Amino acid sequence: NVKANKAGAFSVRLYVGDEGETTFSLRARVNGMKESYADVTVERVFTEREGLARFREKLIGVAYKALANEPQKFVERNFSFRGKVMEFADYNGSPCALICVNNAAVGVWNQPVWVVLTGDEALAEGNVATFYLNSEGITLPAAGAYTEDGQETEAPVTRAKFVTEIK
Repeated sequence: NVKANKAGAFSVRLYVGDEGETTFSLRARVNGMKESYADVTVERVFTEREGLARFREKLIGVAYKALANEPQKFVERNFSFRGKVMEFADYNGSPCALICVNNAAVGVWNQPVWVVLTGDEALAEGNVATFYLNSEGITLPAAGAYTEDGQETEAPVTRAKFVTEIK
C-alpha cells in the first residue's frame, strides 16, 4: 500500500534481482471512486560486471578431455577456459573462434575448442583471453595443427557468454 499525493502521483522502490522482465500489478483505490488496475513490466538488464559475477557463481571446473568426449554433458553448465585464438570461422551465421586451451610448451598451443562469439568481442588471431562458456553439445572438425598428435580431431563447440582479459 502506497499513498498518492492529491494529483495521484506516487513512487515505489522495486527490487528486481534477476535479469529479465518482471511484471507488477497495480491497483488504485480512492474512497467513493471506481478501482482501477494496471500492469507494469520492468526490464532488468545486467551490466557486464553483474552478468559475469552471476555467471561465476555457478562456475564448474571442466577438464578438456571430459568436454571433448562428452560435450552434451556440459550444455547449460558454466565453465571457463583461458586460450589463444588460432583462427576464425562462421557458425550458422555467427562469428566463431577456434581457440587452443593448453599451452604445453612455450608458444605451443593445443586442445582446440570452437567458441561461438557474440560479435562484440574485440578479438584477433593470436589474442589470449579468458572465455566464459556453455557447451553447444556438439563437435566440429579441427585441423591437426591444433592437436598434440598432429591428427585432425573433433573439437567441442561452445558459446561465449563473456570474454575477458584479452592480451
